[in-house]
Amino acid sequence: MYLVRFNFGDAINWLTALGILAGAVAAFVAVWAALKTHRESQAFLKASLRPILEFTTFYDGNKYEVKLHNAGQGPAIVKSMRAVFNGTPRALKLPSDIDAVLAELGNHLHFEPKVIRRFITVSDTALQPNRDLTIVLSGFAGAVTQNQLEKIPQLLYFEANYQSLFGVDYTAFSNR
Repeated sequence: MYLVRFNFGDAINWLTALGILAGAVAAFVAVWAALKTHRESQAFLKASLRPILEFTTFYDGNKYEVKLHNAGQGPAIVKSMRAVFNGTPRALKLPSDIDAVLAELGNHLHFEPKVIRRFITVSDTALQPNRDLTIVLSGFAGAVTQNQLEKIPQLLYFEANYQSLFGVDYTAFSNR
């Protein structure tokens, strides 16, 4: 018959080892849960602060206006803008670029645009939420027909490339 000897010191060593192992597992789980929560909160923050740029265009017999509106919750960092006239893209870097596009539009539709105000964004222009930025406001030197006005959205649209605060790239388009 075998006698099993119970050594109280060995039992304490085993219990200590099991306690250390359980503590290490608990610490690992706590760190994992904290990282997961941090990633989820960052994703939520990115989504909740997303800028949404929208173009609005208005034209009647007296004026033609294009505005860029930030309908999102976070600021938009406008990186670049361009106009696409009759399928040909043109970078809008200088006020004269808008003048040239409007002159081509006027030549094509047989009217004379009279530029009242134009704004060109420089790289990294910030547009805050619920704010508008007028890109172009133009009057017409002579009478413009409804038929001419209806052709504007078919010939001319605008694009804006922008980023969120987190560096995510987006593009907004006017009517196209």
